[in-house]
Amino acid sequence: MFARKFTVLLEPAEEGGFIVKSVELPVASQGEIKEEALSNIKEAIEGYLEVKAKLLNKKTKGEKAEVIVEAPSADNERVACGDNRRGWVKKGRISTAS
Repeated sequence: MFARKFTVLLEPAEEGGFIVKSVELPVASQGEIKEEALSNIKEAIEGYLEVKAKLLNKKTKGEKAEVIVEAPSADNERVACGDNRRGWVKKGRISTAS
């Protein structure tokens, strides 16, 4: 097992407390205080990933492989490059994506 980081969004709930949603996964939870909401989303994400891993192991046939991708953050800006490709600008560098 290995640790992974996930981004979550905390929003005040109309009825009080907080709603917390995972950006990368279809998981949400809530709590009366921020710490409770964050603890609950952590537990929900762990449960989601556990079920997903079990289903993946049952359904897959063939070789498993991992890939690493560089994903843009909200701080990056999408721009057109001179050669008709698009790229992401961050801190003055352009990283092109075909």
